Amino acid sequence: VGDDKDRRLCLQWSESGGPPVTAPKRTGFGSVLVQRLLAAELGGEVCVTFETSGVVCTIDAPLPDNQIKENAV
Repeated sequence: VGDDKDRRLCLQWSESGGPPVTAPKRTGFGSVLVQRLLAAELGGEVCVTFETSGVVCTIDAPLPDNQIKENAV
């Protein structure tokens, strides 16, 4: 999304079709990796929510300036 220096990666992973989901009572190692380390590595934001239908993970991060537009999907 965006042009040149304002280009961003916006990705949303949504799980569905499994058993009902509830939010965990504590944050585990995997959640810390995804939410903190991935966000720091990408220089963006990672949000994980626990919907009844499944886990939803949203990633929003800037793309490096040296990315070539022809490689965009």
